[in-house]
Amino acid sequence: MSFAIMVRNLDPINKKVLFNANYYMNQKKAPEGAVLIDRPATKEERLIFGRNLREARRAAGLTQRDITRMAGYAQSFISDVETGACAINIDNMGALARLVDVPLWKLLKP
Repeated sequence: MSFAIMVRNLDPINKKVLFNANYYMNQKKAPEGAVLIDRPATKEERLIFGRNLREARRAAGLTQRDITRMAGYAQSFISDVETGACAINIDNMGALARLVDVPLWKLLKP
């Protein structure tokens, strides 16, 4: 029984076909030139944001506790983000970037 939905769009920048991960569940191999678009971020990818956030937070003279007071996030969440232990959505990334006064794109740059 298959309930996978294939999403096929053309990436306007790279001109590549984008496929939903569910498509791969029922296929032996990916189509030529396909790019997987909805896989979870790896810990290494999460660490890029986390490490950059930690550096920016320290440069701003803020502690995790300060961030907790200012934004209402649990201190354990801030710690998990900085160590790459948990995923974070783009809205929360943006909020944290504003708190440390660094553009979000800089926190995403390896």
